[in-house]
Amino acid sequence: MSTRSCAAIVNGDRILLVRQIYKGETFWTFPGGSIEQNETPEQAAIREVKEKSGVDIKIQHEILQVHSDRINGLYYCFLAVLMNATPTLGYDPELPEDQQELTDVRWFPIEQAKKLPEVERIISLLNP
Repeated sequence: MSTRSCAAIVNGDRILLVRQIYKGETFWTFPGGSIEQNETPEQAAIREVKEKSGVDIKIQHEILQVHSDRINGLYYCFLAVLMNATPTLGYDPELPEDQQELTDVRWFPIEQAKKLPEVERIISLLNP
């Protein structure tokens, strides 16, 4: 069983997403990743967002905590405030360079992101 923590970062009418390859599937999702030992879900979200997108955030509140069949574990998502606004494609330090899962990072118009299967449920909880 694993746990994952991510953050929904809204900036005006846009939301920050990363394109990820996971188990052979490519999809857009919120920046995030695994929670490390002795780390809270909030701490993991802050660290993972920095690793994956290069931005610093401040957590506002938890949006969702749910069991995910995809990861066979708990999935946390937080609403976060952007502290700097220059996203850059990050990396996963646990993976070798030739096995990185991230391929892009960008701001999506919220209306467009609502149509993406991986994020639509969480975006519907934001009420931006």
